[in-house]
Amino acid sequence: MVRGPGILAILAILAPLLAFGEEKANATLSLGPVANFKVEESKHFRICFQAMPDPDLEKLLERTWRECDRIFEGFEILFAGTKEAPAPKKMNIYLADGRGDFERIRNWLIQTQNIAGKDAEILKNVTQFAVPGGMVFQRAPVLPKVELIRNAVVHGVAQSFLRAYLMRNGPCKDPPPLCLVGGFGYYMEFKLLDKAVVRYIDFDKYYAEQGGNKLIQSEPLKEDNWARAVKQAARKTATLPAPDVILGIDVDRLTPDMCGTMYAFISYCVSSAPGCKSTIAKDLLEAYACADAGKWNEAWRFYVLSERFK
Repeated sequence: MVRGPGILAILAILAPLLAFGEEKANATLSLGPVANFKVEESKHFRICFQAMPDPDLEKLLERTWRECDRIFEGFEILFAGTKEAPAPKKMNIYLADGRGDFERIRNWLIQTQNIAGKDAEILKNVTQFAVPGGMVFQRAPVLPKVELIRNAVVHGVAQSFLRAYLMRNGPCKDPPPLCLVGGFGYYMEFKLLDKAVVRYIDFDKYYAEQGGNKLIQSEPLKEDNWARAVKQAARKTATLPAPDVILGIDVDRLTPDMCGTMYAFISYCVSSAPGCKSTIAKDLLEAYACADAGKWNEAWRFYVLSERFK
């Protein structure tokens, strides 16, 4: 985890567990050490908390679900019940008030899922992760403000939804790469909250160390200027980064510019006429295969420079 002044920083892309992989019907508090959690339920979510930080969180989660359902064909299948458990599934959202409860849940996950080695070490340095049937967030002290909680939950849940959807319906047989899950988290932050505050690296520290050496963008990324910065860069070049380059982005070499590119990439992939399902599966298949990089770049650059990208 990386922290910057006033900036939420989360690494949540590594968790291999899908949000709906092994959930049993109505398994509300199946994480052992969280018997003291209260529960509020909506149509598609079960929010487990010690002190509800935001009375509007339930509505925001349902808006996240509706946006995913608008975008992805067959998305609702992820919530469908089975013959053994016909009740529709719900995604559990656990909000741990402090590091102690968060670590107890994390240790439970490591033991019950037989997580070891590098993956176990990584889990010791994150502030959110996926568990069977849901996601766990450490609320305090890393999420002291309501707006940070909103962005963190929207970003994390969007990641989990995309991961589950692509591994079930799309070209990804393994967990999707950073550019997809991270980019979709950013897309959903801007779509629902008009700004992105989740960080995989400390932007301020990066800019201070690099000075004016920016690889793609024309101005430093702030919370709400990403589309403008990407547009400025696109006007200066006829060729945006190729799909195979974007798909190869990893957190060890990440820059703020790449985060902006990830956001633009996913925004293009999920763009569609109002009321229509996205062609993201087709677009991503083309991106993976890079069948016609020139044609793909032309269409993506046209979208980035259009009024639709904002």
